[in-house]
Amino acid sequence: MFPAFVVASLIIVILIRRVRYKSLGFLRGPPSPSFLLGNNYEIENQEDGTLVEDKWFKEYGTAFRYTGSLGLEMLMVADVKALQYILHTSGYRFPKSRDSRELALRFLGKGIIWAEGQVHQRQRKAMNPAFSASQLKQFLNLFQVSVDKANKWGQMLQDKKGGDTLDVAQWLPRATLDVIGESAFDFKFDALDNKSSELSDAMRHATDDSRDPSQLLILFRTWRRRLALPDFFLELIDSLPITKEDFRFEHFLKTSKKVGKELLESKGEDAAARDEKDILSVLVRSNRAEDIKKRMNEDEVLSQIATLILAGHETTAYTMCWILYELAMRPEQQEKIVGELAEIRLRNPAGYLTAQEYDSMPFFNAIIKEGLRLHPVVARLNRVAGQDDVIPLAESVKSTSGDYMSHIPVKKGQNITIDIFRYNRLTSVWGEDASEWNPSRFLNRDLKDQLSLGVYSNVVTFSGGVRACIGWRFAVMEMQALLAGILQEFEFAVPPSLDLVTCPTMNTAAGPMLRDQKDKGIHLPLVVRARAKPTV
Repeated sequence: MFPAFVVASLIIVILIRRVRYKSLGFLRGPPSPSFLLGNNYEIENQEDGTLVEDKWFKEYGTAFRYTGSLGLEMLMVADVKALQYILHTSGYRFPKSRDSRELALRFLGKGIIWAEGQVHQRQRKAMNPAFSASQLKQFLNLFQVSVDKANKWGQMLQDKKGGDTLDVAQWLPRATLDVIGESAFDFKFDALDNKSSELSDAMRHATDDSRDPSQLLILFRTWRRRLALPDFFLELIDSLPITKEDFRFEHFLKTSKKVGKELLESKGEDAAARDEKDILSVLVRSNRAEDIKKRMNEDEVLSQIATLILAGHETTAYTMCWILYELAMRPEQQEKIVGELAEIRLRNPAGYLTAQEYDSMPFFNAIIKEGLRLHPVVARLNRVAGQDDVIPLAESVKSTSGDYMSHIPVKKGQNITIDIFRYNRLTSVWGEDASEWNPSRFLNRDLKDQLSLGVYSNVVTFSGGVRACIGWRFAVMEMQALLAGILQEFEFAVPPSLDLVTCPTMNTAAGPMLRDQKDKGIHLPLVVRARAKPTV
């Protein structure tokens, strides 16, 4: 997999680019343990979460230099003013890095996560109507029906013959997959009924080879993304499957596009004439639009379907896992949520809750916000400076000369890692208890004095600016329906000796894992019991 010509091309790339990117020598940062791997290997293979970066941020401040593979200098930032400048200034001034786009192309195709500049604007403008607040309210009933269908834990507990521990991390992704299938595409995955399909199988195993990458895989990724070739050749190389990871990504993408094509054909020729605003109808109309500024070609549409299927269910499911885990350790908070739901039920004793009723429960929503803040399922974002620039800092950092810097000059092409995990835990933003679970921080929080960053309560879990997650409202509404439906029926506790870690690598979402069984992937065993119904 890594023959002599690869090594030779790496050496050439290093000689051409090493001087160009050697521009952060004035910043402090961790020493590089290896020229070939830099700090990348310890970042991607750490035992738990972002402990390595935590140590660096404590020592060097909210912005520092670290080393990528083959000596590439990287800037890591969590500073609030720096993030606002990078995410919100001048649209696409800091585009996605080549490695981020290369990964998106191989895994999800030429969809909204891969796109940049005018292409991204065109795709997002075409899809916006399907994600408006008014349109998403029409999906709420589907969310609630799926939750009702999903609440099979009572039967599952009976089948276990007295056992009360269930792996909720195996159930929640099935629930969110069914929700995205029916609400977005009118497609029944029937994952909750344990129905197997080629797409669900491909998705389940898509990232099996991405966690704890080997040194050789990290080097190969570096070689692929640092080739100095025209864009056409780079896209061709990016699309060629070579590693096991590549083949899994390719299998998922091909399978999802196959399903997507069937969905498009089933929608019918008259879909373009109707003014329906469900996601699939919007995609069909965009594909058939006469205005080239509004049109997406078939490959783009199929890539959006792949993107929405994967990103629309996995991230929500893992966030819900972390929320249930935190609540399982705090039964009093579960009871407080149930109390808020009971008050709503006094006014609406029958039928499903409305969007306004979900939004009216302060502690209930504070729980969701705190889950998104403390446990972002995407821990890092990668950007690159599109031009020579100067990034401002809210908190000055100490330079190698001992001076304190309030701005960081960067050269065009400088790679930048935005640490979402660390920003979401900055004491200067969230208080001295920023690393602890405390939903009450959102009850009396005044956001007027904060710099505007995230689209939802200023957490950056959904990113921000022109590249903020287009489906963030969808995700929040889905979590509201799931959390309310689950807690009305069940109560949760932590089993003895549960020891969890998180694994937010560059290529996978950060779900909960058992410390001594990381090789088995995402798992969350919790004690689940049917909630006692109040007596009349």
